[in-house]
Amino acid sequence: SILERNRSPYCISYLPLAFRSIIVSGMEKINLMILSLKGEASRSEDMFSHIEEILISVRLAFLNCFLDFAAHLEQIGAYLSQGTSKRESWQNGYSNDHQEETSINAPESVVDPHRKLLMILSNIGYCKDELASELYDKYKYTWLQSRGNDEDSSDLQDLTMSFS
Repeated sequence: SILERNRSPYCISYLPLAFRSIIVSGMEKINLMILSLKGEASRSEDMFSHIEEILISVRLAFLNCFLDFAAHLEQIGAYLSQGTSKRESWQNGYSNDHQEETSINAPESVVDPHRKLLMILSNIGYCKDELASELYDKYKYTWLQSRGNDEDSSDLQDLTMSFS
């Protein structure tokens, strides 16, 4: 479905919302795993260093997911802005080059290439203005126990800059 954005006259596609859902699902499972490991760590001193390494890896994976998603949106925008015949092969953020089945619920209602490009730009704006900070603020407690606040603001700044 196509949704109106709060502070924008342009719509967003379901792509950022699907990305959000995937990140939330993954991070909730990771948080449960970390809580379980911390419970076990109280019995073993060696576990604390391993948990610390896991937390660093979780932080990097979280940030890399956003970087990859920003690059994907940028790639879609580049194809749409080129005005090539490949433009039609992008449906809702996915390339048909891989012979993927299109979803029954896929919003093909946006046909005009300029409106598609505006939607991609709105997706990027939504991710930059709302999604990155929402999810970072929700999950930063997972890895911030061992990091300083300066690094916290640096991470969030890097996230929002990835969508610029």
